[in-house]
Amino acid sequence: MRFFIRPIVFLATASAAYLTVSTNGTSALQILSFLNQLEVSILDKLAIQTNSTSFHQASEQEQVGITAIDYVFKAAGADRVPRCNYRLPNSTSSLISLKRTTDIIRTATVLGMLEYLQDSHPSLLLPVMVAIAVTRSLQETFDGPQTSQVSERTSILTPITPEWAFSLITHFMASDSCAVQPTLRRNPALEISSRNGTSVSFTWEPLSAASNNRTLYIGWASQLRKPIYSPVKLTSPNSGTVSLPDGLWGFVVAVLTGDTPNNVYDLSAIAMSGPAIAEIVF
Repeated sequence: MRFFIRPIVFLATASAAYLTVSTNGTSALQILSFLNQLEVSILDKLAIQTNSTSFHQASEQEQVGITAIDYVFKAAGADRVPRCNYRLPNSTSSLISLKRTTDIIRTATVLGMLEYLQDSHPSLLLPVMVAIAVTRSLQETFDGPQTSQVSERTSILTPITPEWAFSLITHFMASDSCAVQPTLRRNPALEISSRNGTSVSFTWEPLSAASNNRTLYIGWASQLRKPIYSPVKLTSPNSGTVSLPDGLWGFVVAVLTGDTPNNVYDLSAIAMSGPAIAEIVF
């Protein structure tokens, strides 16, 4: 364990003049820190409810990633992310389910954040990615017995942007409890209201007047990387149905849009609502 942790501290404590983090990179790392802290809050609550040392140990392991990112912020002269207060479910089963969802969102965020770190110093990538790898490897044994589920890593290959991750996790943040907020756009909510075979129904918050009379699409981000689009058949001004495209499986992300860009980052910039997340299982 120490063999891996020491390089994290050494590399991340480089001088501020040497280590630079772009504005986009800072926002991406802030989101990753928020996700790590949400996971710690879940594990701490599970440890109290179940009186299990396994959850307590898992919480300590998560601190590795938080500490690594904090060192990067310090070295770059950026504000670290203090712990927020989170609104969490009370039942053990719901907490474990939320932990799995958080794991999926975090892995997807790591896959998507490389674009946001490309203008930062390259030494930034190593401590953060090693910390994540160490934490995940330590939890591989933990995840299976506690959740009684087989790990489905192949279903978690969908990259999402920090904006989408921010929109997803703010639902769990208590109002005004976060001293630091990333400078990211947060979209109105999009919800999957029902699914019947390949027909999927969505609801969303009211759109701006500029969106009237536009053709709307659900943009699907998946392990295929390039987004797929389904035209929306409106059932009301704030709801509609689409046909599920072929080729989607596992963890997917859906957003409402009026355009059809060919990559996730451009789609994130113009999405009207969302994201909503789902696991497609046939």
